[in-house]
Amino acid sequence: MNNINSQEEPLALALELNQAGHLDEAKARCQEIVRDNPSHAAAWNLLGFLKHQAGGIESAIGAFQSAIFAKPDFADANFNLGNVYRHHGRLSEAESAYRGYLALNPSDAAVQLSLGVVFQEQGAHADAVDLFCSVLFSQQRLMRIFTWPAHRWP
Repeated sequence: MNNINSQEEPLALALELNQAGHLDEAKARCQEIVRDNPSHAAAWNLLGFLKHQAGGIESAIGAFQSAIFAKPDFADANFNLGNVYRHHGRLSEAESAYRGYLALNPSDAAVQLSLGVVFQEQGAHADAVDLFCSVLFSQQRLMRIFTWPAHRWP
C-alpha cells in the first residue's frame, strides 16, 4: 500500500503544478516519474497532455502510446490520443484510437460522438449519421427511463 502512495504522490504534485499553470515543472515531474517507472500509465497520459499543450504533437502522441502500452485497458489514453490525432487532421488514426476506447467502454456517448465527427470529416456521412442517431436514440431512451413517472411503471 505504501508503494502505491509513493508512486501517486509525485503524480498528484504534477497535476497540481499543471492546474497552477506551471506546465514546464509539471512536465519535468512527469518525465521523472516515467524515467523511474516506465510502466506508470497515468504519468505517461498526463505527460502526453502537457506535451500537446506545449505544441509537441509527435512527443504527445508518443506519450499517449506509451500509456496504452503500459496499461492496454487505459481507455482515457486512447481518448486523448484520438483527440490529438483528430485535432491535427489525422483522421484514420483518430478513428483507430476512438475505437480502442470504445472497445473498453462501448456505451460512452461522448466518444461515440467524437467518432461520428471523425466519420463526418472523412466524408463517411452515412456512417456519421448512423452513429449520431444511435447515440441520440440511446440517450432519449435513458431520459425516458429516468424521467418516467413512478405511477406509470408497469
